[in-house]
Amino acid sequence: MKIMKLLIIGASRGIGKALLEEALKEDLQVRVLARDPEKIEATNDALEIVRGDVRDLDDVSNGIQGMDVVCSCIGVPITFKPVDLFAVAARNLAQAVEREPGQKLIAVTGIGAGDSKGHGGFLYDRIFKPLFLRTIYDDKDREEEIIMA
Repeated sequence: MKIMKLLIIGASRGIGKALLEEALKEDLQVRVLARDPEKIEATNDALEIVRGDVRDLDDVSNGIQGMDVVCSCIGVPITFKPVDLFAVAARNLAQAVEREPGQKLIAVTGIGAGDSKGHGGFLYDRIFKPLFLRTIYDDKDREEEIIMA
């Protein structure tokens, strides 16, 4: 039986970190692409940590080579400044995955991005998201558009 090879981008915290922990429990072959490899706390013989930035197409292309599935779990802290990380990452991932036949791309965005708009409940959709997450979700919307194209 073939062991699935999984690349996780954004594995130092949150969903990406949880995915990494679960993937290693399931005996998957896991590679992590990380700007700061020292922030990856997990250790395992089935884990390969590669230094790279999702904003760099060459880093992404090198990171995904030989992987069956690529999962982007990137995130940013709350900010009121313009955000472009998600769209830049999506462009690089879409371009790199297109060159790898049979490879699957999964992007974890968030409730309220793309076609999930309006599903976060009143407080989230009408207060929290517009006041604190607008710049982030504007970019997450662009990310979903790029990936779905």
